[in-house]
Amino acid sequence: MQARWFRAILLGMATLFLVAGGGPATAQDLYIRNRPVRDTVIRGQEHFVPLEDMERYLTAAEIERLELDLESGAIRVDGEPLAETIMPGEPARLPLVAVARALGFTHRVNPELATVDLLSPQALKAKERIPQTREGGRDYQMAKVKTARVLAEMGRDGDPEEAARVTRIGNELVAVSRMPSLFWHFHVLADSTPRAFTPGPGFVLITRGLLNLDLSDDELAGILAHEIAHGTLRQFEKQLHLKENMRILEGQAGNLQAAESALLDRIRALQSSEQTLIAHCRLAQQYGDAGSYYALSSRLSACQDELSRLISRLKTVQARRIQNAQDWRHNENQANSPFWRNAEELDADIQGMRLAVEAGYSAEGLRRGLLKVSQAGFQQFGESSLRSDLEGSDSHPPLPTRLQLLEKVLQDWRNSGWNR
Repeated sequence: MQARWFRAILLGMATLFLVAGGGPATAQDLYIRNRPVRDTVIRGQEHFVPLEDMERYLTAAEIERLELDLESGAIRVDGEPLAETIMPGEPARLPLVAVARALGFTHRVNPELATVDLLSPQALKAKERIPQTREGGRDYQMAKVKTARVLAEMGRDGDPEEAARVTRIGNELVAVSRMPSLFWHFHVLADSTPRAFTPGPGFVLITRGLLNLDLSDDELAGILAHEIAHGTLRQFEKQLHLKENMRILEGQAGNLQAAESALLDRIRALQSSEQTLIAHCRLAQQYGDAGSYYALSSRLSACQDELSRLISRLKTVQARRIQNAQDWRHNENQANSPFWRNAEELDADIQGMRLAVEAGYSAEGLRRGLLKVSQAGFQQFGESSLRSDLEGSDSHPPLPTRLQLLEKVLQDWRNSGWNR
């Protein structure tokens, strides 16, 4: 019987989810794109997954490269047959390891984390250096000036091998970031306190004290990715915009206050004129001076019309002053409130994990790196450990709190996935 081949195109698979694996791996655990493979039937080193679950582990483009024959169980990838076949049954199952390898995935073992991963060609390609050809905007230029100042104050570390390692891992992460063509600079400072921070996009600084904690590549990548994410999220540019908005609003507030004061003075003067005209009208009416009465009545009507117009303008100005004050407080909260700063940290944690994973590193790296910092006796890390002149004294919560937040983020990844 002639085999009836069909191309494995499934609908609704444009979105691929990425989830960090939880807990130590056993000899038979398998992760693909850092996502734990579930509901498998294991035969030797092969993991068979239900056909309907293919979209959980493979992209739509990868699935389009497969041809499956459900009758014979034969599989072709890019027209080439595989030795492994579909496992019959309800449901029919696909040999995921064999298919992934035929698609170009690479097997990676992390003994320290006891994890086994299948890395996609895209993750491996991300490690290739993308040419960096440009400088950024004003936030980049400001970061450049701050970096020069910090290097002058603290000095560079003298270990070229460690500097090269930091730059290599940093550039691998930049290659999958939102700003791969930006000139990025990674510096190691001669400072014994474990620190890592970025003054803005294009610049990341870490200390000798951090490297002295014997960070693995995964841990160093996690920390660097977090700082890169701060830059690519344009949080510094947003801070500049917020402060500019506050200055504009402050100028508007002064103008509105002056306008309100001028209107109040004019209204008070007209109210006084109104009372005088009313009194004169009564006298003219009392003495039967019709000509004077009608002239005064006309002036009084014009005065009251002008008074009504000015009162309406005053209400508009006062409403604008109230809205101006509310806008200023909103901008001030986002620029200076620890709540907003901590929210920015959480954004950088999530984006940093994504960068690390897409560059082929573990999503656990940042948490494990911060755990080493905590175990070394430090309760602050990042800009929160710096002097106030670097404008970061309240930017990070204490390490125990950060570790709890990171564990929560990782758990959310495990439960619901990350949309690439």
